[in-house]
Amino acid sequence: MPILPGAARRMLSSMLGRHAVGDHQGTRRRLAMLATSVCGIVACSGSPSVGTVTTTSTSVVTTLPPTRSDGVLRIGILLPRSGDGATFGGPLLAAADMAIDEINLLGGVNGRNISVQVKDEGDDPAGAMQLLIDGDVDVIVGPASSNVAVLVLGQAVEAGRAVCSPTATAIGLSDFPDNGLFLRTIPSDALQADALASLIDRTGSPSAVALIPDDEFGRRYLESLRAALAEQKVELEEPILYDPTSDSLSPPAAAALAGDPAVLVVVGDLVNGSRMIAALSRATNDLPQIFVNEALRSADIVDAIGSDSSDVLSQISGAAPPALPHDTEAGRLFVERFIADNGTQPLEFASYAYDCVMALALAAEATGTDDPTLIAGSASQVTRDGQPCIDFESCRLLLRSGRNIDYEGSSGPLELDGNGDVSVAELDEFAFDEAGTEVVRSIIQTT
Repeated sequence: MPILPGAARRMLSSMLGRHAVGDHQGTRRRLAMLATSVCGIVACSGSPSVGTVTTTSTSVVTTLPPTRSDGVLRIGILLPRSGDGATFGGPLLAAADMAIDEINLLGGVNGRNISVQVKDEGDDPAGAMQLLIDGDVDVIVGPASSNVAVLVLGQAVEAGRAVCSPTATAIGLSDFPDNGLFLRTIPSDALQADALASLIDRTGSPSAVALIPDDEFGRRYLESLRAALAEQKVELEEPILYDPTSDSLSPPAAAALAGDPAVLVVVGDLVNGSRMIAALSRATNDLPQIFVNEALRSADIVDAIGSDSSDVLSQISGAAPPALPHDTEAGRLFVERFIADNGTQPLEFASYAYDCVMALALAAEATGTDDPTLIAGSASQVTRDGQPCIDFESCRLLLRSGRNIDYEGSSGPLELDGNGDVSVAELDEFAFDEAGTEVVRSIIQTT
């Protein structure tokens, strides 16, 4: 994750102590705890609590409800507030609240203060979503989880509500029949696969072998990885699909090593991806380079590998969205405001929720309405191909002067495409030192 220089970094260091931005070990320890409930942000494999991302759990109408607008932008927030997910949801909710407060202090959207309702993503997300719909919200920030998004997105679309998820990364959400009402501010797993392919290409190896969970998440990730490697002119050999619920992963690990590959790709959630790496380390004393997906960005893999892990860890690297704001003017401004408002509240992933609120509010300001369909349709336009701006006040001034705007998010470049997906991303290349502490080697730019 980027290291914030100057005043923002000093402020973080003094207020967050050893958990400041520069402390990757403290940050990843917290993320490892979060991963048990949200599966390393939200697209996972083989976890009964979060499940496998599918797109068959809801039916969605293809005709939008009548236009609805009363002049007040009403935002519903659907984020985890109870249970294990509350640790993850806390920073997201704090950042969304901060954005709404900032906008309302400036007079709100289209001259009216934003109205907000908050519900717990928790144990009954469908019920919570229905409460927001019944409460007449226009747009919804959340949910955090990809699986929950698949579960409740149909409800929101059928009711004509726009939805912005700050952390749902599943590739399948790009194909969800959302009538143009869904967007997200975090790069999807497809962009993460692109970044991983770039890292593999840097090795100079002409081919790679991939171990992929045999489920919907794994198969969708495989499609993206195969296409990304083809762009890099790297051959993906016949992938090995493994059952993430199997008691033993030794057979697929042995199969992957049989051809003495120069590069291995291991995809999985924190639990089963770690188990696969452990199986690989038991099968050989000469591991090739191993590239992993974002869910394995955790020091917990040390425990799975065992005591003799230093040689294994040195072979592992991967690509993932930054947990903390980018080292840009927008990112530093967010950090200063967040700490001023929230003290020692963790910062991880908070900026993605902040950017959801800002993108929706600026789209409402640009269209002069609180109509969800128009807001969702305008969200991509206010994040690209215009005059750059970094906060609501400066962006609104440009809009009122007749300019197109490019809201530069605190979480990164943003630049939403017509499908509501982030189209340009700067991802972390992460690795581990011999002690299992995460290090960020570089920033990978991908489109």
